[in-house]
Amino acid sequence: MLVNSVLLRRSDDAEIELFDERDSFIASFKNGKWVKALVFSDYELEDFDLIEDEREIERVLAEARAALGCPLKELSDDRTKSA
Repeated sequence: MLVNSVLLRRSDDAEIELFDERDSFIASFKNGKWVKALVFSDYELEDFDLIEDEREIERVLAEARAALGCPLKELSDDRTKSA
């Protein structure tokens, strides 16, 4: 379940902060653009809502990864490279 491994928060202004612990992917959506960084302060994040809807998480995560060119890095790939 993505709800257990992805943290998605959204503001009323449609700003987004996203963290996928599976491969430590981070992204923020601010001013209409995705960036590969966490750009919001703890103070700002107090006004964000935690999103727990699985389909919404999948949609936003796919959008962010596509926009930033960062597909999910499979753990099995990392193990194969190091062997």
